[in-house]
Amino acid sequence: FGGDCADSLPPELQVAELVAGETEGEAVLFVRDRFAAVDGGDGPAALPPALIVPVLVRRPRSLHMVGMPPSVLLLATAECELTLADAYGLQLALPPTYEVTHVVSHPSVLTGEVVRAPDGRVLLRLVARQRGCAAVDV
Repeated sequence: FGGDCADSLPPELQVAELVAGETEGEAVLFVRDRFAAVDGGDGPAALPPALIVPVLVRRPRSLHMVGMPPSVLLLATAECELTLADAYGLQLALPPTYEVTHVVSHPSVLTGEVVRAPDGRVLLRLVARQRGCAAVDV
């Protein structure tokens, strides 16, 4: 975020990575392939219209456990989705590079694992092993 222009990328470059950094904020990224000229009819070739990409950088402020049951039946499995939200409640994507850890107060009563579903969602899977009470901290 700072208005830098990268107009000299080599033509063989297929992917450009936008590194947002630590600062929260909003920006608009204008992308145009300057090597793909559009035929201007009788006049000179023109550049194609720019692709406008809004970019938001937000810090996670809370973790939501969506679908967490208040109790789990003995030997049953329960799953809930883990999502992040910013200070405004806007849901954030949970990047695959984020490590999500959890602690179960009594693992003999309740076991758990964090798994990533094929569609990219992050799930907390719990299994009740025996009768009792346990707390989960994510």
